[in-house]
Amino acid sequence: MKLTLTPSKKANDIDTTSDNDVRIHEGSSYQANIPPLDSTALSTDHDAILFWKPTDLINDQDLIEYIDYARQKHHMNEEQALAILQICKYKISTGKLLMEQYTPEIDEWTVEEKFLFEQAYKFYGKTFSRIRQMLPEKSIAELVRYYYSWKKTRLYKSLMDKHEKQCQLMPYDDDDESDEEERNTTSVSLPTK
Repeated sequence: MKLTLTPSKKANDIDTTSDNDVRIHEGSSYQANIPPLDSTALSTDHDAILFWKPTDLINDQDLIEYIDYARQKHHMNEEQALAILQICKYKISTGKLLMEQYTPEIDEWTVEEKFLFEQAYKFYGKTFSRIRQMLPEKSIAELVRYYYSWKKTRLYKSLMDKHEKQCQLMPYDDDDESDEEERNTTSVSLPTK
């Protein structure tokens, strides 16, 4: 298949094979030559710590079962479980033994604080000094740390999303006009630990 694009013809233009023709060329002689990929490792100038490097030493099903085990039995997130597995040179049995000795960081945020954080994030974005005004007992470092852990799990539904869905499911009684103002005001009841 050969495609040819030509500019609009002028009244005094007779020759259709002029240099003004725009053509799309096909075929191997018109293709770019791509050099082979240089597989040497790129040097980095940062001090990042590598927690997980995928490997062919473990099949996907065994890896999924290992991560599920870490979540259910030891309350670890995926990142923690994979880091332990890498430390153990991808040996699942050794990783499970090391999990017995490892205690993940305990969540120090109450449900109310999490809800306030989400609200503040919705208003202020990543301006953590402003978010801290709503959560004065938390340091900016704690807010940033929580933000990155919350960002990873935000896909599951935030507390605000759950509350909004719950409010949509609760019908209002339209017979009572005296509660008009109360219906227009959203109140939030937060569960406690």
